[in-house]
Amino acid sequence: MALHFNSKLRLDKQQKMALEIALEHLETEIYLFGSRTNPDSKGGDVDVFVLNDGNQEENYILQKKIIRKYQQICDERIDVIVLPPVHSMEYAQKVFFESTEKVCLTS
Repeated sequence: MALHFNSKLRLDKQQKMALEIALEHLETEIYLFGSRTNPDSKGGDVDVFVLNDGNQEENYILQKKIIRKYQQICDERIDVIVLPPVHSMEYAQKVFFESTEKVCLTS
């Protein structure tokens, strides 16, 4: 699945390439959130939501795999939060996800 980066995101060429490689082959919704979605912010790590229908152990393994692949290309901090799809989220997860400003990278 190809990722789509709008021009307002604060990501350089290397960060975009690292995200594309780290997230390749995922057929799910992926969102960028946090300071990188605000063109007026400075600094900050890269924050990503990945919606995945796996169990807790599978999601933990997926999270670590994404981080490792990203950091092999881009020596920068990335936070990956793997959540179930919205329709399967627990109440607290849904409130957190829906209250966070985010940009979908897979639409």
